[in-house]
Amino acid sequence: MRAHPAHPPGPAPDRRAYALAVPEPQRAGHRIAVAFDWGLNTLLTGGTLHLTDEVQPRVVTDGRPVSFRAAGVLAKADRLRLHGEHITARIDRLRTLITSRQERGMPPNLWLTAKLTVLQTERDRVAKRRTRLNATLARAAARFMVDHGSRPGPRSSTWKTSATWRRGAGAAR
Repeated sequence: MRAHPAHPPGPAPDRRAYALAVPEPQRAGHRIAVAFDWGLNTLLTGGTLHLTDEVQPRVVTDGRPVSFRAAGVLAKADRLRLHGEHITARIDRLRTLITSRQERGMPPNLWLTAKLTVLQTERDRVAKRRTRLNATLARAAARFMVDHGSRPGPRSSTWKTSATWRRGAGAAR
């Protein structure tokens, strides 16, 4: 049997979301950095940071935050979470009914047992959908950060600090 060219024999391919080959960083001399933070409305918010050339260096930002907005995906994840909670509540109710029948010495109700099996299967399906959605969202967020962190060249010519505006690397306006 011939091996498929897309899947050569040997170890399995790397399954990490994104890998970007970069040279070994120097321990000193960095002037530009990218920072990100998690949030509720904008899943990721980030910005470019610059180190000034002053006697007492400061870290300033360009004043243009970048945001990774995933409102639609987050809404779907919330709907799936609520659906899973609803199914779990129904499963708990059916288990209570089945247990109470057993405690009273009644024979098991086949309809209740079948319904419980169907609901457990549905809960597992919803959990898998949530897992896949979260993995996709994490990959998209990682791609967003890698794209913004690996852009070549200067990020901005205008820097904003909390007290002043500066244009370029030094002269005040």
